[in-house]
Amino acid sequence: MIITWILAILLAFPVPPIGPTLGTTPTQTPEPTLVVMTKEQSGTQTVFPARGLATYYNPGVFEIVLDTRSLPVDGCPECVGYAAMLWPDDMGKKVCVDGYGPLWVVDVAAPQHRPARIADGWIIDVDPDTFWKMGWPNAPTMTTVEEC
Repeated sequence: MIITWILAILLAFPVPPIGPTLGTTPTQTPEPTLVVMTKEQSGTQTVFPARGLATYYNPGVFEIVLDTRSLPVDGCPECVGYAAMLWPDDMGKKVCVDGYGPLWVVDVAAPQHRPARIADGWIIDVDPDTFWKMGWPNAPTMTTVEEC
């Protein structure tokens, strides 16, 4: 019972960090504004650099995409993974996510899914190996995408 009360108090009144931050004023960098362009703003391709949420396809899905689109698995030998983005003209591009890449864009959001993806702040799906190599948590992650 006492442990429950202590945990409740700690959750209600968190203890500030100690150590290097003690006596210093932390500098906070504001989160950059989401830069996902609407179709009217960008035409049919992403305007780079773009900032938004990254998620990942389930294992094996990009292989199905490659097969469905009749794309060779080794169609981009210098690429370290695959990506899906919003617009049809993004197909075939090589992009870097937070400096990691290049990733080969082999899929795009279906037209009926784009408005919801934009509203959610989504910018890119990557293959699961890339997502985990980036060290991201198992959740949508804010990222910056550039053409590379």
